Amino acid sequence: MKIWLIIFLVLMVCHRVRSQTRLVVNTTCLELAKSSNQQLRLRCSNPNHYHCLLDETFTEEFEVCRQFVWIPKGKCAYFNTHKDGNINAGNCIQKNNLTCMNGSEHFQSVTNTNYTACYIKKEISTPRPATTK
Repeated sequence: MKIWLIIFLVLMVCHRVRSQTRLVVNTTCLELAKSSNQQLRLRCSNPNHYHCLLDETFTEEFEVCRQFVWIPKGKCAYFNTHKDGNINAGNCIQKNNLTCMNGSEHFQSVTNTNYTACYIKKEISTPRPATTK
């Protein structure tokens, strides 16, 4: 009986860790950052751990619950989906009216949505099907 309880607890902890990550669908991180959309966000057991970030390929956005990391000036936080997933820093490329972090030397990764240039997705081209005449 004791072994079954231990197995159950381990599975619950593993499920809880995995459930602290969610792919953003039908909206964007910048939309979820708006106060009117707070109720749509992933609920973290610690609300101060909520992040909404692009992945390492800059093609998908993820909501994740992780402790913040310090991101250096001129960089953006992104979610590395390998293994358990962690938060890393990548270059911020300022374009048009989009902003990178200016000012102090670093910022907390949870404030990444303040820097719109951190949400530029790579365009992925899909091959067109061959047509026959």
